[in-house]
Formats: sequence, C-alpha cells, structure tokens
Amino acid sequence: MKKKAYKPQRKTKYETFVELFNFWAHRFGLKDIQVVRDNRHDSLAVTESYEDGQCRILYNVKKLARCPYSVIVSAVFHELGHVIMDLPYDTEKQQIKSEFEAERFAVVMLKSFYPEFFEENKKRVLKRFKEKKWVKNCPIHYKAYKMIKEYQK
Repeated sequence: MKKKAYKPQRKTKYETFVELFNFWAHRFGLKDIQVVRDNRHDSLAVTESYEDGQCRILYNVKKLARCPYSVIVSAVFHELGHVIMDLPYDTEKQQIKSEFEAERFAVVMLKSFYPEFFEENKKRVLKRFKEKKWVKNCPIHYKAYKMIKEYQK
C-alpha cells in the first residue's frame, strides 16, 4: 500500500504551513503545540521549548511567502523533528546535533510521504552548500546538513 501525502486546503503559504504542521503534529500524537506568527526571526520557523516541557512554533509570514510548497513541507517536518527529538540546544555541539536530527527527520518523512519534494529539497540544499553567505551566516545548519548522507554528492 502506497503512503498517502496530506494535501492542505488553505490558500496562503503561511496557512498551508500552519495546517500542515497541525495535521502532522496530530498524526504523531503531539498536543498543545502553539503555532504562532512572529516575523522577528530570520528563518521560516523556529521551535521554542520551555522547561515545563511545553513548546511553540514561531513562523515568519514574510519568509514563508517566498518559499515553494516543497520548502514549506520540509520546514514543517524539520520543526516537528525538533519537537519530537527535544534535544538540548545550549552549546554549539548540541545545536549541531539538534539540527542534524531535525533535518534527518525531515529527510525521512519527505522520502516517505513526499518523494518529489525530497528531490527538490536535496537540490536546494546542495546548491546552498556552495553559497558562501549561507556557510558564513548559518554555520550550525551547514555543519549539521553536511553530515546527512542524502545531502552528500
């Protein structure tokens, strides 16, 4: 039996992000995760975790508006990876491990449910590896993504 991908019904990209996140969070049995609009961050979305075990996802409408659907789906799985893995994020080494695990989760989910998006995302990541700006501005993500076997040529 073929795995079926979920197709959201919303029209805007940020509504798509929220609907997809809520669908997959529910599918994984994750409850009480707030998905909040917050344009102060310089990324598509970030996960905030609190000491009481609660977390929320902050998404940037302006960044999401410029993304293709495949990137939005990948971002949903990446943030879900952070929530599910719940790894510490204090030191550089912990940050690299957390980003690696979150992106690894996204890769597995994309390959399983959205294989065409996995190929698009892989091309995008491989292209970004060559961008000095990305390497300089996002060294944690760069180091983490370099360790993912699917992103190696």
